[in-house]
Amino acid sequence: MTFSSSRTTLFAATGSMAMASLLLASPEDLVERGNALMQLSRDEMNPKYYKQAADLYSEALEIDPENSDAILGIAWVENSNHNFENGEAWAHKAIEINSELADAYSLLGDSQVEHGEYEEAFDNYQRSLDLRPDLASYSRAAHLVWLTGNRERGMKLMELAISAGAPHAENTAWCQSKLSIMLLHAGELKHALRLGTEAAAHAPKNPLVLANLGIIKRRLGETESALSLFERSHQLQPTHESLSHLYDLYTEQGNTDKAQKIYEALVSYHRHHHGPIFGLEHPKDGHGHGSHGHHHAPASAQLAKFWLDRGLYPELALREAQNAFHQYPNIESAHTLALAYHKFGQNKNAAQVMEKALHWTPPLPEIYYHAGLIQKGLGDDSEAQRNFERAVELDPQFNRPEIPEQKAHLASSSGTTVAALH
Repeated sequence: MTFSSSRTTLFAATGSMAMASLLLASPEDLVERGNALMQLSRDEMNPKYYKQAADLYSEALEIDPENSDAILGIAWVENSNHNFENGEAWAHKAIEINSELADAYSLLGDSQVEHGEYEEAFDNYQRSLDLRPDLASYSRAAHLVWLTGNRERGMKLMELAISAGAPHAENTAWCQSKLSIMLLHAGELKHALRLGTEAAAHAPKNPLVLANLGIIKRRLGETESALSLFERSHQLQPTHESLSHLYDLYTEQGNTDKAQKIYEALVSYHRHHHGPIFGLEHPKDGHGHGSHGHHHAPASAQLAKFWLDRGLYPELALREAQNAFHQYPNIESAHTLALAYHKFGQNKNAAQVMEKALHWTPPLPEIYYHAGLIQKGLGDDSEAQRNFERAVELDPQFNRPEIPEQKAHLASSSGTTVAALH
């Protein structure tokens, strides 16, 4: 979301003076302060500001219960906390008061993307674009259009988002970073590197921007540079992206102590963001074996896929993937669950779930690579080859260093594929 607030609106007073300032503040002042905190949370990718922002929005609503901007702020906090049902309810309430709030439709679209309701998300993002074509609305539309198969149009829309700019340099840098990853998936490594480097220069303290540049560097074989970027990202704020790659790189170096600490941080990160991990509530040994219990908390497709890609805890990975898909049946969770079924030899189940992901023709080479493995497991070599070739068609430089068997499978599918991988 884009708001006109600035960090300079954050609390300048301290102690009793700060309380007095709040008591005298208008709803508009309170909302502006809340927005500034939410922007800060975005810049730092740090959820510690959410409650303070929510308190400010609630204070504004005590003064003016019909303040649509305060209601919208609470929707923003709820979505940021992945409480999407609550976020949708607050966004609808804001729209009832003011049907011209572009950000309310954006928040509804965000929730629908998470839930795999892409047609509905298109409608809401279009409404947001119609009301206010800017960085926020262009970037959301860009991601959705790209994710659902129109790669070129999605990248063009992200370029429009970057051109539109924003009051905060970090928001523009975030869009540059997102575009760099789109380019990475297309095999345009030099362009991705240039844009990712530019984004990091504009937002040197944004952990995800740094991690995305690290991913590009790792794909280019610049391991030491990538490691440095992941470490800087992790020091600023842990993310799945930095932690998963740090684990791999420390493991490759034979630095088991560091890899173990990073693994524990990764599990802790997902426990914090998604609740207790089934079977890992009380870690005992080097990879968190512990007491088992029934898992009701929101699950993480990212964590499940981390385990699957590295051959860790297949039973836990399957359970986590099933829960994640049940809660958020989107492309990512469908892909992850299909991979989990494949790892267990349940290729019929895998193919059924993978069909849900492929329905939207996402421009992600890895999905087609795994679809090929599933079809190979079903004995359909011709369909497997079509999927392998599609992966390389999308990205002639397709290479995932954390999937050691990838090159062998692709190399066996066609001479063209072999050449593309050398």
